[in-house]
Amino acid sequence: MTAHEGDHSDQEAEKVSGVEDSASEAEKAESNSSSSDYRQKYEKMRAHSRTWETRAEKSLEEVKHLTAQLDSLKDENGRLEETVEALRSQLSEATSQLAEATRHHDLTTRIADLGGNVGQLFDSKRFCKAVDELDLDADDADSTLKMLIKQHSTATAPSSSLTWEQPGQGISKGEELWNRRKARRGA
Repeated sequence: MTAHEGDHSDQEAEKVSGVEDSASEAEKAESNSSSSDYRQKYEKMRAHSRTWETRAEKSLEEVKHLTAQLDSLKDENGRLEETVEALRSQLSEATSQLAEATRHHDLTTRIADLGGNVGQLFDSKRFCKAVDELDLDADDADSTLKMLIKQHSTATAPSSSLTWEQPGQGISKGEELWNRRKARRGA
């Protein structure tokens, strides 16, 4: 081997080793750049994942909050339905009381118009029972009512025949009755 050949082989060896060095450097650079690219991609993916995780957590909290609101609305709805039912029953009761009061008012007015003593007649259970069965909208209601008034009215002295005792009038009715009682007993 000549010196030139030896130099040449040394140069070739250097070239080859230089190529190998540059290849290994390129590989290192590539691996460094690929690892930094990989790391960047990994960080981006982690950030993206954290974003979605945060969104999911917020959505979960929102769902929990809305579920709680829905449950409270269901409870409130149940209470409102109970209140509505109670109010309906009260309305029904009030309506029936109003109808009864209206009927009683109409009946009282008719009895007074026909000359009956309202207080005395309504003290009679038989009269009240007979009047409850009476249809006030019927054509013969007034004649039937007049007949019931006559049947259930008791004779009372007109108010003009009643006298009141006056002080200093002499012997009062009470004293007179007391004296009669004493006389009967023989005292």
